[in-house]
Amino acid sequence: MSGIVLIALLAAWWRLSSRSFREAYLDVYLLSLFLLPGWCRFIVPGLPDPTFQEAAILPIAVAFFLGKRKPWQYSVTDGLVIVFAAVIGCSEYVNAGYKEAQNLMFDMLVGAILPYLLAKGIVEPYGLRVKVIRRIVWLLAIVAVFFVYEFKFAYSPFRLIFDRFFPGQGDGWVTTFRYGLARTAGPFGHAILAGIVFLIGFLLQRWLQCSRVWERRFRWFNVGSFSKSNVLTVTMLAGLAMTMVRGPQLGTVLAAAVAAIGAGANPRRRARLVLAMLIVVGIP
Repeated sequence: MSGIVLIALLAAWWRLSSRSFREAYLDVYLLSLFLLPGWCRFIVPGLPDPTFQEAAILPIAVAFFLGKRKPWQYSVTDGLVIVFAAVIGCSEYVNAGYKEAQNLMFDMLVGAILPYLLAKGIVEPYGLRVKVIRRIVWLLAIVAVFFVYEFKFAYSPFRLIFDRFFPGQGDGWVTTFRYGLARTAGPFGHAILAGIVFLIGFLLQRWLQCSRVWERRFRWFNVGSFSKSNVLTVTMLAGLAMTMVRGPQLGTVLAAAVAAIGAGANPRRRARLVLAMLIVVGIP
């Protein structure tokens, strides 16, 4: 049953055949990355065990590197990302041998190097910054809706759906508690990772909000006097709050303060104010 992971690969291939690697990246890879559980793997003896996200990115990467694309702008970060992934893979090989290291090395290739290369080669060169960020925020808003079920019933609906296809693979990802409340994790496995993702989602949504790229209202749903942008901002904060993770929540406060430096007419004055606040409040 774990072979349903290949649906992501086939969906990417179909999108590539009908459109381009840009649409496949937007419509298949991002959906797989944010909506499908990362613990679900297609188990093949003797071969790496891909997840939905890893299966989706492979044909997109092939089309990107073999197809017609814009010139690559090399940077130091390219080398740092590759060295980072290589060091992790070599460390696992030295300490645990090839059998244990093959999956990790495969994960670093398709879960770190390829996502970095595709994001760099697709998003900015083709002017997709706003479109990609809007898509990420929408996908996280959907995850936040699922969070409500997990927060109330202390059981992830993603496990409820996918455990029947991947028996035993999700057993290690149980719902944990803090202050007697469930810490939501959704498709991300652990509440801490979910909190980090929603922290990033909140900052991305704030950037969209400050850039005023959202429509004023939802076309299909009228939420009183609240604007579409405000509703999505509150949704990101609600998703973060339901994870009940202190680190990312504290990080959100600090990150929002730092990000606010560029939101006013006098960034230098704001920077001094934020620095003073971090010193006066942060040190004690």
